[in-house]
Amino acid sequence: MAVTGRSSVWTPIGILRWLFSGSGVSSHLVRIVAFLGLVISVLQTLDYAFGKRLVPHSGLGYTLIVLATVCLYTGNEAIRLGAESRRPPGLTDAFVQQITELQESGRHEAVVRYHKQLSRLLWVEGQLESRIRIGRLIEHSAALIGNKRVQAGILIDDLGWTNVAVGRFDEARGNISYGIDLAEECDDRYLAAKGLRHLGGLADEQGDYATAKAEFGRARDRAQTIQDEPARSEMLAGIDYGEAQLALHVGQVDQAVDYINASEARRLASGDDSRIVRTYALKGQILEKRNEILRARDSYVRGLELARRVGRIDEQIRNLQGLARVTGRQGDRGAANAFSKEAADLKAQTPIPYDA
Repeated sequence: MAVTGRSSVWTPIGILRWLFSGSGVSSHLVRIVAFLGLVISVLQTLDYAFGKRLVPHSGLGYTLIVLATVCLYTGNEAIRLGAESRRPPGLTDAFVQQITELQESGRHEAVVRYHKQLSRLLWVEGQLESRIRIGRLIEHSAALIGNKRVQAGILIDDLGWTNVAVGRFDEARGNISYGIDLAEECDDRYLAAKGLRHLGGLADEQGDYATAKAEFGRARDRAQTIQDEPARSEMLAGIDYGEAQLALHVGQVDQAVDYINASEARRLASGDDSRIVRTYALKGQILEKRNEILRARDSYVRGLELARRVGRIDEQIRNLQGLARVTGRQGDRGAANAFSKEAADLKAQTPIPYDA
């Protein structure tokens, strides 16, 4: 019998199909028991309804009814499991299979080319475990062919910062530290600075604020040596953002304002909306701490509008959460609840880590 994902025994047609399908003696015996139990159940129901005695109300009859229920439940579960077994493999599984086949045939250069295409997509879409799983495979190929630059990038981002996001701090620290070493070996100052910045963010996440400050300082020093000006500015903007978060966490609100303004200015100069959008939610939080509610609201509104335009679900959630807070403080519970619900719905669909 062909079964779809929505098939079920628990419909009249489904019951009849199940009763008269299958092969083998044991299969037919189960269906006969179920059929007799159903007939007795129907007749006993009529007895109660019309006061007749169409069938004896015996222990055997009740036993058959119970067996019928068990058989039908078993049939329903078999159909459900059969439907699930027919579901196509997920996109991650398809990529893993393709990458594994390339590795088995020794085509590690082709495997490495997957990284640039998949890494950021998986992050933005919130597929964190998939990013780690695929990252491990590609990092292995990069190591085998001696591509230290790609290997360092995967260790720092896919197997480093992503593990911070899912709470595996020790694994993240080890991967990031090794990635920094590899970046230094191939003189990739951008990746080295990025790794140090991630170590600062990791320490901040764990509440080790002194270490976080030191790591951000090391990251800034390394970033200043990046030759390419746009790359240097982008990295410094990220470090400014990290320092703004750290200053907010330790209660240095005025310093947080200076850092987030510096980050915003660098990102506005770059013209990259996907990075500019990162500043608004954090700026709103800082302005909330200064009790500048209207300015905070405006920052969240701008951030939400831009996040929707560039498709950054993570920033949409941060700004929606901020709008829920400020409208609540303004006494508009209806708007606050609406913003909060929209944020929760998005968060349920796209499980990206959120710091708001």
